[in-house]
This record gives sequence, C-alpha cells and structure tokens, in this order.
Amino acid sequence: MSSKKQKLYSTEADASGSGAGGAEGDAPAAAPENPMANKVKGLLDDPEIQALIESNPKAQKAVEDLQVNPMNVMMYMGDPDLQPLVQAAMKKLGFGGM
Repeated sequence: MSSKKQKLYSTEADASGSGAGGAEGDAPAAAPENPMANKVKGLLDDPEIQALIESNPKAQKAVEDLQVNPMNVMMYMGDPDLQPLVQAAMKKLGFGGM
C-alpha cells in the first residue's frame, strides 16, 4: 500500500485500523469541532443577544425551537419581529448583519 493511501486511511480510521471505534471497549473517535457551531452556541452567552431574547417573547420561542430544529432558522430570518435579533446575531457571527 502506498504511503499516500496509508495517510488517507489513518485520518478516517483509528490507530487499530478498524475505523469503527477501535478495539472492543474503545470509544468512537470524536467528530471534528465545528468552529461556526461553537460561535452559534456562544451567542446565547452574549449580553446583547440575551437582552434581545428576553425582551421579545417571540424571540424566546424561536430560540427554543432552533435549539431543537436548527434548520428552522430560515423561517425566522424573514420575520420582521425578529429582525433586531437576527441582525445582531449575524453581526456577531461575522456576517455583518442584514
């Protein structure tokens, strides 16, 4: 086997080469971290975002829904009642707002 293929396989499988968690009893390899997901989770700790959520019952319901159904974000982005929250979140995520 070429060294290039060995390197490719080593990134997809654990050191034992099984690719499904290794030897019996080993935990599966953790998924790579998603920096954007970490940023999104951090939004809820931001004081400005917290204030916008707390001041708007509709925003509170939207956040609760998005924690369970993140794909619903598109549904909320067009809601005029949520625009201050959407704009602040986009700005903090580095998208400059809408």
